[in-house]
Amino acid sequence: MIERNHIYKMDCRDGLQEMARGGGTLVVMLIPARTDTKYFHEYIYKRHEIRFVRGRLHFNESKAGAPFPSMVVVMRPSDK
Repeated sequence: MIERNHIYKMDCRDGLQEMARGGGTLVVMLIPARTDTKYFHEYIYKRHEIRFVRGRLHFNESKAGAPFPSMVVVMRPSDK
């Protein structure tokens, strides 16, 4: 299994490339919930498991939350 945290990179290209290589790798990504983007509709929506995170994430005991919603995307080798 490969875990990816792209919360600051703002994309999921590494996870998508990992899936494209095949080899039975499970990819789990924590990424911004940018449902209005081209990559979301072309590569994630209706293709992989999506779990939306309720509320905004907080890092290192920060009082301010992330400025965007987040989602966890699970890409299984069996996904089309």
